[in-house]
Amino acid sequence: MSYETLKIEVGKESVTILELDLDACSLVYGNAPCTASGAAALKCFNTFGTCQDTVNFAKTTKTFRFSDRIIDGVQATGDAPTFPTITSISHSPTQLNPSKGLGIRATVNIQLTDHPWSDVGIDPYLSDRTYDPEARSTFWGKLLARQQYYEGRVMRVKQGYLEADGTYDAANFSTRQYIISSITGPTPSGKITIEGKDPLKFADNSRVQVPAPTDAELTSDINNSTTSIGVTDAGGLISAAYSAGQPWIRVDDEIMLITGVSGSAPSFTLTVTRGTAPSFYATPSTADAHDEEATVQICRLYEDAPVDDIIYDLLVNDTGISSGFIDTAAWQAKMDDGYQAYTFSTLLTEPTGVQQLLTELTEHTFLLWWNERTQKIELDTLLPRAADYGLFTDETTFISGSTSVAKNSSGRLSRIYFYYGHRNPTLEMDKAQYFERIEADINLTVEGENAYDDTRIRSIWSRWLPTAKRSVVSEITTRLLNEYKKTKTVITFVIDPKDDDAWTGDIVRIKTRQVVDQFGEQIEDNYRVLEVSENHSEKGIIYKYVAHSMNDVGRLGVITPDLYNGSAFPDYSAATDELKARYAFIAPDSGVFTSDSLEAYVIR
Repeated sequence: MSYETLKIEVGKESVTILELDLDACSLVYGNAPCTASGAAALKCFNTFGTCQDTVNFAKTTKTFRFSDRIIDGVQATGDAPTFPTITSISHSPTQLNPSKGLGIRATVNIQLTDHPWSDVGIDPYLSDRTYDPEARSTFWGKLLARQQYYEGRVMRVKQGYLEADGTYDAANFSTRQYIISSITGPTPSGKITIEGKDPLKFADNSRVQVPAPTDAELTSDINNSTTSIGVTDAGGLISAAYSAGQPWIRVDDEIMLITGVSGSAPSFTLTVTRGTAPSFYATPSTADAHDEEATVQICRLYEDAPVDDIIYDLLVNDTGISSGFIDTAAWQAKMDDGYQAYTFSTLLTEPTGVQQLLTELTEHTFLLWWNERTQKIELDTLLPRAADYGLFTDETTFISGSTSVAKNSSGRLSRIYFYYGHRNPTLEMDKAQYFERIEADINLTVEGENAYDDTRIRSIWSRWLPTAKRSVVSEITTRLLNEYKKTKTVITFVIDPKDDDAWTGDIVRIKTRQVVDQFGEQIEDNYRVLEVSENHSEKGIIYKYVAHSMNDVGRLGVITPDLYNGSAFPDYSAATDELKARYAFIAPDSGVFTSDSLEAYVIR
């Protein structure tokens, strides 16, 4: 069968499986290229922590499996069994905070029970040991001694259903993927707790900074006109950056452009241009005198770069997150849907946490989060669109009595001040005098005494948009104010797994008796899912959703291209439903299309 088929069956019993992918060596002890030698009973365990020839360690992975009930057929022949030792599992879901950064990232905590084990399927040289493995320590005691480097490795949580005869079929399970952040225990009572986080944890400010800190120094004093400077740079970072097309450096508060590099580590001579900055800055750097041993910091330049490319670069090239976690085609589709002009420019002159940079970028009406189901880092925009899923209703979707509605005014805005055109990259980021322009978008109606009678201000300080990007700045402020000028309706509801297709970040169409218009009619509207939590009980699994209302501006569409698949774009009556859902067609004067009686579009 499949997960999609079984999840709608009555009386289904859920099963949870945990898989840990830990490092292992693909070589055989003592067989070339492994040069380890010694008594047979003292061989390694094919892990790096026990390796006796670390130079030739050949890294691969070995999967360890656990479940909340006895189950077979998951592991391959020769592997250790799937240990039925899971006692509880709890999820802290991803929580989106649109336009205000990365939000709260997903975590999962799994508790297991420790136990003795014979090392079958674990120890590749079990027959060479001269002791009884079951008499020595426990499964987890030995595993953690052998597998010291588990942090950052992949863990998967599989939730699904067995076949009617109790057999396992991988197609019957949905999979969520995390990165191991900690394993604690065993406690005196034999409890183990494993915590997993989404891969965006690698972007934490404490982990990666861009540009990387540099320990290079001037070898002598220089005055304000010196153009050939000596540098001590043991790591050769400046030379490497120059070769990679990053020729900017910072000394104290001065920016310099490298035009030539000679020498080799640790001593280099740099030919530089003084009193300069990238052309998109209004104020060039001031040439100044600098003392011997002054730090020479490499910089990172992004010039007219698509924002999705910047995010990709920070995540993959700087944090080391696998490119396999990013669907670049899906990202590009979002950019092509109204964000083609969002190309950003900045010079980063001091080490800055990647998380901070990503938070700044998301303020420009982007959403970025880890989808543990698709096992991808998702990119979306605040641009309204047709619902991804629906219609969700009291009668067809929500578990009875689970729906609640609240009003959330904490994110409401009445005016936005957007500071852009940073004068110089060494200047502070939170002072108006250091920016060339300010774009103000104010809605006096919602501030008025007949409306909210309240002023809600948000200031955005952008290092990413020079003065030439005024049109983009105007789009951002308009989109933010349109989306947040009204108090949000927040709906919380619980559903059965049969309806769990929509997930965090998706837009769903909802109609409930708890949200009505002034005439008492139920309102059918779009909501964005902000979080989904999974709750386990003796009766199985249920999902709790939190979603908030989106700005309803009518039927949405973007301008159609001239050609579609090499031919003239079809008329409305000949267009597919997919094209009608994405593109805006010109409607008759009546404002209604005669072919299907649907309303005219709003061009976004």
